[in-house]
Amino acid sequence: MEGQGILMKKRTQNENEENLLLESDKPTTSSFVQRTMLILEVLSGKEKGLVEIASETGLSKSTIYRILVSLVNLDYAYKVAETEKYGLTLKFNKLADSNRGRFNLVSLSLDILQRIADASQETVFLYTFSHNQLIILHQIESPYPLRVVSKFNNDGKRPPLHATASSKCIIAMQGEKSSQYLLSLAPYPRFTDTTICTREAMQEELSRIRELGYAMDDQENEPGIRCVAAPIYMPDHSVTSCVSISGPSVRMNGEKLSKCIDLVKEATAEISRKIGATNQK
Repeated sequence: MEGQGILMKKRTQNENEENLLLESDKPTTSSFVQRTMLILEVLSGKEKGLVEIASETGLSKSTIYRILVSLVNLDYAYKVAETEKYGLTLKFNKLADSNRGRFNLVSLSLDILQRIADASQETVFLYTFSHNQLIILHQIESPYPLRVVSKFNNDGKRPPLHATASSKCIIAMQGEKSSQYLLSLAPYPRFTDTTICTREAMQEELSRIRELGYAMDDQENEPGIRCVAAPIYMPDHSVTSCVSISGPSVRMNGEKLSKCIDLVKEATAEISRKIGATNQK
């Protein structure tokens, strides 16, 4: 660190001011890390020179150069002598590969699921959607004697796509292809007085889910049971999973229902951020 301080005296006033700012940030290192990540994002997929990187990041060339030298020394970046452009090495792929093996949606979400289960005192589900089927990854049951317990997955049965909050939520957020598949199944079998049975009504329902950012099963699958679900976004903004809260309609109403909607939306936003998704609805 002292060596950097000596070098700063030999640079221009503007660069000195920036370097002095970096010196003041060093106790937390947050500024340096943020600048490094900006450079990495700009370099992903294409070699670029100092001027181009500076233009895209808003950082000074001296700051960029210092960070690039460190990345090159650590074998995370390389410099093309002929063009004086920089690129990222495959060392980043090794990091991603080793981390991918540890990625598990259940373990990543478990503390968040438990938190909303404690807050709602209702049954919480983590679902994923694969090959047009809804699959339970994890559930935390309500402590109440009267509670929702899934009857699906144990005997190979799957929840009906048109009558559960979780399936409607994921399908709505997956976009046109999945929505068209669900709409093609109409007319749908009726399970209760509130089951959505027509293509037109389902089309309106999917649009409403996209607008609100969550889905509801208002006793559509079974009388006396309400459920709310919100989507989990992946880094590429795709949706294949969701979190839901289910409970008896005698408890899941009014303020309690509003609270559960907020809980699932906050939970899935937090899980999405942990996965690496940004700008989710």
